[in-house]
Amino acid sequence: MQTIFLKYPGLFFFRVLPYGLLFLYMLLPSPAQAGKEIQVNPDEQFLYAEDCFAKEDYINAASEFKRFIFFFPKDERREPATYKIG
Repeated sequence: MQTIFLKYPGLFFFRVLPYGLLFLYMLLPSPAQAGKEIQVNPDEQFLYAEDCFAKEDYINAASEFKRFIFFFPKDERREPATYKIG
């Protein structure tokens, strides 16, 4: 029993192979993602947590205050952040 690729050899190279190569190419990490690091700024982090708190989004505010305390344990705003977590 012959497969369709053995019966028509050009079918594989001109119709199937390009899609397979395109799929494999899409699996590669892009250069923008490969070496990108996120820099956390203490002022921006605290202000974002305060903004969530002011908008009464207490769940996200608590999460952001915890993140602030984790990344900046020696910051002077640690006490107010701990207080607002609850």
